[in-house]
Amino acid sequence: WQIYSSDYDTHGSYYGFKTAAEPLHIQLNLPDNTVTVVNTTRDAQPGLSAETRVVALDGAELWRRSDRVDAPANGIVTLPQVPLAQQFARHPAVLVQQVLRRADGTVASRNVYWRAADDAGLRALNGLAQVDLAVTLTPVASVTGQRALTVTLRNPSPTPALATKLTLVDTGGLRILPAFYSDNYVSLLPGEERTVTIAWPAMTPDGAATPDRARIAVRGWNLREKVVR
Repeated sequence: WQIYSSDYDTHGSYYGFKTAAEPLHIQLNLPDNTVTVVNTTRDAQPGLSAETRVVALDGAELWRRSDRVDAPANGIVTLPQVPLAQQFARHPAVLVQQVLRRADGTVASRNVYWRAADDAGLRALNGLAQVDLAVTLTPVASVTGQRALTVTLRNPSPTPALATKLTLVDTGGLRILPAFYSDNYVSLLPGEERTVTIAWPAMTPDGAATPDRARIAVRGWNLREKVVR
């Protein structure tokens, strides 16, 4: 449960916990590979769409299913199994992506699993090709006492990009802390695009101004590391 370190940086566990604790959440039940939509709110959530995709490590789509779901208040809906066993017969490891959308089409929950028949199968992840993500920074109008920017990530390659870690740094390459990320350790399938918002205080606790010109260091499981101005 160590989600923050002593210097206020955030561990990957923070974002794992943040996703798992969503009031409206989609997940893969690992013992039997069924899909579950969890609604811990007091309101029913009708007209949801639950999409599950199984993707090979080379980016090829192996299987897809979309289910319409009416999630009762403070309840769960369990959907049929994802047929992973038949995929493991041909692929040592696969990725399972889940996206839960509300009736208006907005994304309510997103999840990605790295799955294999056994621990040895996960070693196939070491063979993933390197990906050079397209990264765009856009300043955001700051609010009182805070600076902010958005980072748009796009995967232009045919290979999935796993665990993309963004780090806010100053022009000298030093981390700016604390910094607050809307998401991090992001995985992107081929052609996928995601946007992350990053905010940081305009002043340090001792009253000094923090950098107003920041850069983003990008790294990940199979990413080409770089710093984006």
